[in-house]
Amino acid sequence: MLDYRRAVLWLVAGMTALRVAASVPMPLLHDEAYYWLWSRRLAWSYMDHPPLIAYLIRLSTTAGDGAFWLRLPALVLGVVGALVLFRLGREMFDERVAFLAVVLYQVTPALGGFGSFATPDAPMYVAWMATLLFVWQAMHGRPDRWWLAGAALGAGLLSKLYAVFLGAGLLLYLGLEGRAWLRRREPYQGAVVAAACLVPVVYWNWSHNWAMVRFLLGSRASLGATPGWMAVVRLVTEHLPLALLMLPALLWAVWAAWRRRGDARFAYLLWTSLPALLVPLLLAPTGAARGHHPGPAYIGLALVLAAVWSRAIGILAAGNAALLAAFTATVLVPWLPPPPAARDYYGWPEAGSRAAQEVRALGPGAVLAADRYQVAAQLGYFTRDTLPVVLFPQPGPGAIWAAPSAHAGAAAVAIVYAPERFSWEGCFRRVQERPRITVPLRGRTVQEFRVFRLYGLNPACDGAANRNP
Repeated sequence: MLDYRRAVLWLVAGMTALRVAASVPMPLLHDEAYYWLWSRRLAWSYMDHPPLIAYLIRLSTTAGDGAFWLRLPALVLGVVGALVLFRLGREMFDERVAFLAVVLYQVTPALGGFGSFATPDAPMYVAWMATLLFVWQAMHGRPDRWWLAGAALGAGLLSKLYAVFLGAGLLLYLGLEGRAWLRRREPYQGAVVAAACLVPVVYWNWSHNWAMVRFLLGSRASLGATPGWMAVVRLVTEHLPLALLMLPALLWAVWAAWRRRGDARFAYLLWTSLPALLVPLLLAPTGAARGHHPGPAYIGLALVLAAVWSRAIGILAAGNAALLAAFTATVLVPWLPPPPAARDYYGWPEAGSRAAQEVRALGPGAVLAADRYQVAAQLGYFTRDTLPVVLFPQPGPGAIWAAPSAHAGAAAVAIVYAPERFSWEGCFRRVQERPRITVPLRGRTVQEFRVFRLYGLNPACDGAANRNP
């Protein structure tokens, strides 16, 4: 008979070792570089997200600021998440179901992928699973666990406000299946604990003209695709690599849980998953939804699939494992073709080095200029935050970037993706294009950047209309 506890430990240890091996050669995501910059400017919150990931990165990078150290919190949280999920599955079903859920967690990028990259999803996913575990325990003989559930949900909210949809799912479940608990004080005590965790975020927003609220309700949608069907297509295109072959099974799990909702276990997993799954679909036409947003819903749905396991689910899981192995090989094996999307993420060390050289050539007072936060973040990281970065269009009041007015008349260096053009003439008095940066990888060119020297920064230009295809 299989020892499921030992099997889980071996599985998690093996997958973690693989992630550690890939964490050094795998280039930083734009957002990882962005959050590293946050960790150099610790605050109660930020315009895009609450602050927990910044503090975790600050803690881990005291030993070094390379990719491994930056990703260390995510690697550790990936292990913790797998073990919490195993505990949840064991308490709700049995060890076999718990083990199969961890298998699905490891082979579905939307789940286990958070254990590889330094993003707010890493702490949020662990907090999400811990909240599900503590609420289940509280409702099954341990009412004191409502306090821990509130603390876990609060940690999720301090990671990413998307955790509010877990709170909505729990409220939905209590309203439909656990009304008796709404007449007891313990759930409300847990809710107070969760809300108290958000006090620093609320205070920061109040002192920064509600920058996060403005960003989430207004400008975030404008950063995405054009609203309408193209935005829906973008959501699907972004999401497919995160679910891969498991997508039809995970969607079918909703139906499987619905059919079994007379069982409290399946009802719990269904209602706590639905808000996180449905909200991105409803928001998709507005352009505000992103491909990774439905991911937390798959925590509960993975447990549903593990509980109704079949040969077909096993085949899809094996297919996902094979695809992940192939992707990892493209990162680790030097004679294979570059991994997919290499153009987006390779070449930034070279760009950062060149940017620093160009700024030195311009002399004191020169800055870096960027036409999007992703470029600003990568240049900021690879110049180790030693040079001011001015972002166009001008960011909101809570952004970490320097205001253009602080560098009026300054010279600047800009680096942009080669096929694209940003009309720097509207924001600088004179524009001089420099030799391009060509980035080779494994015998082929994977990236090309255009380089500009810019003179006489015009602080009145916000750059909103300057980007052209």
